[in-house]
Amino acid sequence: MTPNGGVKSEPPISDDTPVKVECYAGGNWCDHPTRVIMGNTSYRVMKWIPVARTPRRIIFMVELEGGFGLKLIYDEEVERWIATTWSS
Repeated sequence: MTPNGGVKSEPPISDDTPVKVECYAGGNWCDHPTRVIMGNTSYRVMKWIPVARTPRRIIFMVELEGGFGLKLIYDEEVERWIATTWSS
């Protein structure tokens, strides 16, 4: 899952954009993201890689339908998701 492997490197957002994220809740509150909502547009998560889970943050690299790659960060302290662009 890299921009050179078919994922477009330019998502339809700017860095550090607040987004809404729907998640599959397995054993944890957010086992993995399933959908990202930016403005009035909803994107299904096609692939996801858990990157890190700290006491305060959960970080995923995701590929959305349409081929956009994002880094999703959930800050548990302020209860907010942030999306940033990523590339290899």
